Amino acid sequence: MSGDLRRNLFPTLFSFFVGSTFEGTPREQQALLELEDTIARLKREKETSKNTLNYLIVASTVKDVFPSSSNSS
Repeated sequence: MSGDLRRNLFPTLFSFFVGSTFEGTPREQQALLELEDTIARLKREKETSKNTLNYLIVASTVKDVFPSSSNSS
């Protein structure tokens, strides 16, 4: 699989696209874009996306359970 990624530019371009649109901290985005290994970049982007998705699921659930808590801040 890693050989396929190295021969084909699409995964590299895609990994840079994902990194450039990352909505996290600027430091994390820069770290993603500085990774020279496409496989490592894609794995880190996958992990970051998974963590972000989990956070959003929990935040949405809390908002649904405690709808007035967002108004009290």
